[in-house]
Amino acid sequence: MAASAPLVIAAAALLFAVAGLSLIGYTVLAHRDGLSQRVDGLIAERSAQVSDRTPRRPRPVEGRSEAAPGEWELRQVLLRLGLPAAWASWALPGLRILLSLLLATNLLLLSYGYEDIAFPARLAVSIGVGGALGWLLTGLVLKLVARQHLAAVERGLPDAIELLVVSVEAGLGLEEGLDGLVPELALSQPALAEELRTTAADLKLLPSREEAFARLAERVGGKGVHTVAMTLAQTMRYGTPLADALRMVATELRNDTLLRLEARANRMPVLMTLPMLFFTMPALFLVIGGPAVLRLIDIIGK
Repeated sequence: MAASAPLVIAAAALLFAVAGLSLIGYTVLAHRDGLSQRVDGLIAERSAQVSDRTPRRPRPVEGRSEAAPGEWELRQVLLRLGLPAAWASWALPGLRILLSLLLATNLLLLSYGYEDIAFPARLAVSIGVGGALGWLLTGLVLKLVARQHLAAVERGLPDAIELLVVSVEAGLGLEEGLDGLVPELALSQPALAEELRTTAADLKLLPSREEAFARLAERVGGKGVHTVAMTLAQTMRYGTPLADALRMVATELRNDTLLRLEARANRMPVLMTLPMLFFTMPALFLVIGGPAVLRLIDIIGK
């Protein structure tokens, strides 16, 4: 008992030291946060006094700073599928848990044929493998859906921009042109129509048009959508003719589409090499060399 007294005293001293350091650190951090808040308030007040016409920078999409890049991208996929933003934060973990439970249950049912292995071992393996597969497959499926969504949006983007050029040249504004364009694309390009509907709503509700275009590029991604969003934002900022800017963007998107088609056509000879090697060449060798081989076998047999 006496021998353990120094250990108790040392543990108590260490505990008090940690508590004291924690209290000091908390006080310093709280003081620093208070100073930073005061400085931020003074900066905001000075900026408001200098000019009220300073263009606002686009705000980041909600939730991006609170999650890892991969998690944020998967949440964006859920938002593109029509899920409300309030549900996207817990829908991704819910999907992963649900898929993991389904896979673990199936693996456990399949393991009943291996009675020589203990049940706790089978249960642990099923939970581990099912959880890992459920976690990975959820991300893979959502990323596949995101790629398909992006391809669907970019496929109809040149036609949509050209229709928007016609609307603007007819005297309509950007919001009115988008409102008239959405019903026309609802049947042929539903993904693009939904994105344009969201952008039209953002243009009417948000204080800055640049922020609406930034959100469009943030939601969809892709080179074509970023080009359209950046061009429209610069047009709104500098007052350049909207029809000319849209016509230039439509031409650029058409050229990009032609370049992608040419690149795919140039890859065709390489992609056709293996099918020709495994399917065409054996039949050709059989037709050309088959009679000679049969005759050689006949001669050797005689």
